[in-house]
Amino acid sequence: MSDNKWVKFYKYNFLGPAESFPNKVVNFTLLSKDADGRPADIDITVISVKVHGAENLTATVTDAHLGSYNISFEPTKLGIYNIDVSIGGKLFFQEKMKTIPSDHPLPDPLRFECEGSGVKGSKVGQNATFTLKVTEKKTLSPHDVHLNDLEVFLEGPEKVKAKVSRTGTGVYKVEYKANKKGTYHLNIEYQEKQVLKGVSSVSVSVVGSVDPSKTVAELGTPNPKANEKLSIKFVARDSDGDVLTVGGDSFDVEVAGPVLTEPEILDFNNGTYRIDCLLPKAGRYECDIIYQGTHIKNSPLKFKAE
Repeated sequence: MSDNKWVKFYKYNFLGPAESFPNKVVNFTLLSKDADGRPADIDITVISVKVHGAENLTATVTDAHLGSYNISFEPTKLGIYNIDVSIGGKLFFQEKMKTIPSDHPLPDPLRFECEGSGVKGSKVGQNATFTLKVTEKKTLSPHDVHLNDLEVFLEGPEKVKAKVSRTGTGVYKVEYKANKKGTYHLNIEYQEKQVLKGVSSVSVSVVGSVDPSKTVAELGTPNPKANEKLSIKFVARDSDGDVLTVGGDSFDVEVAGPVLTEPEILDFNNGTYRIDCLLPKAGRYECDIIYQGTHIKNSPLKFKAE
């Protein structure tokens, strides 16, 4: 019956390896989404999988939740396997997979690139994310890989295993949380034996949290004058006095004096912040810089515009 709701109202994607070894369980993933593109569960009994070619095999289908279904089987021979996936009685996918000798290295036709704030650094105990993009080396076309073949982790003061989830064709969200500060090296492994050395050399700085008593505000503009821009600078530091080389912290700033003025806070994303404001009139001013309810050192900063 091909006119049921599983065929009419749902969209599907099927992901898996192009090659594997005999006597090793192979895992494919079936993803289902509703008409709005959101992950959606379907009745697992409407999924039918036929594996044939080098040999006929029975595949196991399990519910991985949130619209994700794991399809696994174990080939025992060398050759080409055909994987036919039907849903609600309609054939949706016809994929091929080749088994090769176990001493034959898997090819690496793929290119892996990382981007996002989490590649540069994060803060202790906080979730950090970045995007991993996988493309074919020759064509640069997006390429899906099976999540079971992909492992991302950081090595440094501790080993941190990252969580990887698919967000689009060849695009993956990587999330991690480190509980110790220091320098970490990002590693990405693909299909067990292959370590992507180009990514492994990336260093990630994990820093502590802002300590207001170690974060010092200073006038960046000596002898401020009325009707001119004033700059105030400070570098965020943790309880050990170490500079937080990752930006993104939120500070409450208020400049009061003869006339209220609206300050602009600039975050240089390396622990350095600058406050710029125009002083409309001559007189005495003070600048409050507060982090989570506590003034940083030298705040309120008092000065006079001539």
